[in-house]
Amino acid sequence: MDGEGPDPVRWGDANLYGYVVGDPVSTIDPWGLKAYSACETAAFLEGARSETLLESYVNHRGGGRFDFAYGPHAVDTFEVLGTVYNAHEFGNYLAGYSGAYHYGYFGYLTVRLAGIVANIEDNKLNTDLDRSSIPYIDVGASLGEYEKRNGVAAGVGCFCGV
Repeated sequence: MDGEGPDPVRWGDANLYGYVVGDPVSTIDPWGLKAYSACETAAFLEGARSETLLESYVNHRGGGRFDFAYGPHAVDTFEVLGTVYNAHEFGNYLAGYSGAYHYGYFGYLTVRLAGIVANIEDNKLNTDLDRSSIPYIDVGASLGEYEKRNGVAAGVGCFCGV
């Protein structure tokens, strides 16, 4: 463009190409993927920090608000501290984060046990006992425990005010 007129990518401070991370020339999105930025993902972490025990149970179970493996977020990605997670990974990350943030090691163990039970229910004898989720639960729990202990929101990773 010659520098005159509105920027074709941004209009009224809305990124019209956010679905392809601002690069419509070299990036495509045939599946409707939403790539949540660190700031947008921080809102999910804030939601997990403000849960009660009952809300945590309801939100993280199948079909709940934070069940990212199914439903509207199933093909989305989420960024935390420079790492991008797919929906399944981030759902486990958020469960570990929430459990450790609210209940420390007991919360972490509860999330691990709930993951094993859910994995057995979903996969019957074909289960890996939730081993594929453990790395994401662990890293989420580490951040949740760190934030609770230090009274900071380190997972924000941006200056979005969340």
